[in-house]
Amino acid sequence: MEIRELDQDWEEAVGSPDVDAIKLDGITIRSGNKLLKLMVAEETLLPQEEMKAEMAEKFKVHLETLQSNFESYKSSMRIALQKTKDDYKTKEDVLKEQMRQVNRIPNIDDHHASKGLSVTNNGNGNGLVWFYNCVYQPVFINDKRLDPTWAKRLITPITIRIKTNSNNNNKTTEISVRKIIGHGKFEHYHLNGSVDCWGDFRSSGIVVDTPEDAIALARRALIVLQTINEFSLGRNNPKGLSKFTTLKKHLIDVDVDVAETRTAVNVRSDRSGFDVNTNDGLEEDVWST
Repeated sequence: MEIRELDQDWEEAVGSPDVDAIKLDGITIRSGNKLLKLMVAEETLLPQEEMKAEMAEKFKVHLETLQSNFESYKSSMRIALQKTKDDYKTKEDVLKEQMRQVNRIPNIDDHHASKGLSVTNNGNGNGLVWFYNCVYQPVFINDKRLDPTWAKRLITPITIRIKTNSNNNNKTTEISVRKIIGHGKFEHYHLNGSVDCWGDFRSSGIVVDTPEDAIALARRALIVLQTINEFSLGRNNPKGLSKFTTLKKHLIDVDVDVAETRTAVNVRSDRSGFDVNTNDGLEEDVWST
């Protein structure tokens, strides 16, 4: 809808009154089926100039009233049109913001889900958050091995959380260890404040485009978590885990074979779908992906 200004004077658009064109041809009155016609019997000359001036003035008043009403209507239409444009602009901005915050969610099939993977938008419209459910299972301290029979008590379900930036080719911005329920921070031996210490492992900038990429990166993080470095501890006594000094009392050489024994802890864990063998073959899986 568009309001256009007149490109001519009002008198030209509407027409100025022509008093001389008014003719009195008589008056006809109809009453039922009877017709009464009044004819001019006699003419009396009246001051024509005064009559013309009077009628011209009346026409002028009516014309000004019409012009004022039209200007008022045009103004109200202009305001209504602008309000409609503003409403559409507001709705358009809302839709653009919603579209900006929507990322394409990769397809997670049954195979990926059975491995513990899920994904969601990160909430600010510029990336994804991958969640990989797995188990925390320390195996080594430095170059010594934790006695597997005793180390079973350290096994804990966790979630590896990976954040990516869709504005930067889906590169990883953060990887952290989380509780499997609620995704609160999981305390472990290499947690410095609220930040996980990954040693020489650098995840920032790694592209995660597919579910396979996410699983591979999460399992590489699990490999790092298998070793506790005595010289870069963040916490000596993480909540829910044994003191580090206690761990050191249960070290064996790497090549020593220890007979596995089932415990009550293993039985309860098995009901949740994990046991001491959950992380077996981790290295082979990662480097073959």
